[in-house]
Amino acid sequence: AFLPVIMLSLLFGLSMDYQVFLVSRMHEEWVHTRDNARAVRVGLAETSRVINSAALIMVCVFLAFVLSGDSGAAMAGVGLAAAVALDAFVLRTALVPAAMHLLGNSNWWLPAWLERRLPHLAVEPKEEAVEDPAAGGPASVVHGFIRTADGEPVDGASVTLLSKGGRRLDRVTSLADGSYIVSVPAPGTYLLATSATSYGSRAAQVVVTDGPLVYDVELAEGEVDAVN
Repeated sequence: AFLPVIMLSLLFGLSMDYQVFLVSRMHEEWVHTRDNARAVRVGLAETSRVINSAALIMVCVFLAFVLSGDSGAAMAGVGLAAAVALDAFVLRTALVPAAMHLLGNSNWWLPAWLERRLPHLAVEPKEEAVEDPAAGGPASVVHGFIRTADGEPVDGASVTLLSKGGRRLDRVTSLADGSYIVSVPAPGTYLLATSATSYGSRAAQVVVTDGPLVYDVELAEGEVDAVN
């Protein structure tokens, strides 16, 4: 009779642990870009390995209970291992991101009265403390994907944002899915330079307005291209 209570308690704690890993990274990206689709994509890409690795460890630990010789421990071990595998590999890395993608900006809606009452806590200092005070408005972003001519994502590509005078404003490296995001201090015209090992380089002028700009880059092997 005690097994269901113990199993539910353990599973609730483990599932909340995985949920915190996943959603906290999504929320961090959402605060930075205000792009729900990108927040879900980046959050899943950067936490799925941690969640899956932790789940595999717990599955192995719980399956070891079968070797204890006790029928109660063996049943608990099999049940917990199956539940953890289902939660980590299906719920947290498939169904939860899919539901959040469909819900869109509603994921982050909060009643105004509740938002005023809740404390705003952060492990890291706010980025606003290091922003350029001379900026005329809130910083925008340029984001998109780096792909080959065949549509394959380019991992580790260097993306640099330059001012019209040639001053480097931001530099990032594309993720495993080829996505990138660079910060823009203010609306205007900038130069976006992209390069990757074994691929060519591309440079293009981008015009940024008040909102985020989506700009995908296609790299061809051995090609150097400048777009006005």
